[in-house]
Amino acid sequence: MFARLLVALCCLLNTALCFGQTEPVSPSEHRIVVYLRAASPQPALPLGEMKRETGLLMDAAGYRLSWKTLSDQDSVEDASVVVVELRGSCNPPPTSKLKTAPAPASLASTAVVNGEVLPFSWVQCETLANLLSAPLAREPEFKRQLLYGRAMGRLIAHELFHILANTEKHDRAGIAKTSFSSTDLLAERFRFEATTLAKLRDTTPADSDTDDYVAVGR
Repeated sequence: MFARLLVALCCLLNTALCFGQTEPVSPSEHRIVVYLRAASPQPALPLGEMKRETGLLMDAAGYRLSWKTLSDQDSVEDASVVVVELRGSCNPPPTSKLKTAPAPASLASTAVVNGEVLPFSWVQCETLANLLSAPLAREPEFKRQLLYGRAMGRLIAHELFHILANTEKHDRAGIAKTSFSSTDLLAERFRFEATTLAKLRDTTPADSDTDDYVAVGR
């Protein structure tokens, strides 16, 4: 019932305030349903790689992901529900529009109201494209899209950490650290640290004292 109400509210409102309070998530449930929301159709190849990477990262913490769109009408039971909004076009820019040395900016974030971390996150796709454009300039188009999608998956896993651990804090390294560089997002291996995985398996909500954002480093 809660899952249906959450999706209905998201369809009606664009603000994170529509979700109200969120309950702590228990890793014993092992299942998360992620509803994707986008203003326009997104390219299939980056989205497929995004889902694969997010699934691998969360599987290490004992969570199994299912992906749906807000138009799906089937019910969700025995699962935690998260809504992820993809803002802008989720595709690396063509080489003719490559940018260099982007200024630090927010790549992704999760809604917080009155200290409560809500199950509503978003990814700034065009900001991510600007960050990765120069490093991906010499890659063939197919690989550029795969690497871009993998980077999206790492951002979403970062936001799921905040939601599942019910914390605005960050860890010192790995997917849960405060800021990401293009090197982090394009590295062959970039995972949750062991201490972060322990937090994700802990049902006790952590205290909150910082704003949640993923800042871009050069």
